[in-house]
Amino acid sequence: MKDKFILLPRILAIVFIAFITLFSLDVFGSGTNIWDAILGFILHSIPSIALIILSIVFWKKPLVMGIIFIATGAFLSVQSLIGFFSALSQTGEVYGFLISGTIVTIALPAIIIGILFIIANKRQKKSSSQ
Repeated sequence: MKDKFILLPRILAIVFIAFITLFSLDVFGSGTNIWDAILGFILHSIPSIALIILSIVFWKKPLVMGIIFIATGAFLSVQSLIGFFSALSQTGEVYGFLISGTIVTIALPAIIIGILFIIANKRQKKSSSQ
């Protein structure tokens, strides 16, 4: 019987991609015309589209998926830090709760999913060698 743990990171990856796609929907409430809103939605959905394409291409390679999701989480963390220090230098005010919220709600789940993919890869190799 197949190890059900191998499915866990894949399911979480789908949920994570759906979650970050939700942030693209904010363009529809901005009061612009429909075509600008659709264009804004497409542009805001580029990270989700990239993760969907990479997930389709590397669906059967959990090690690669793990690296992709860990890199995504690291990139989002660095991007949050850059935004934090940029805002700090421009305004002189510290909004530490914003950076911690971004890292905890977006970057950390991506890193955890990546770790789960790597664990699934090890378990898959272990079960295939037996």
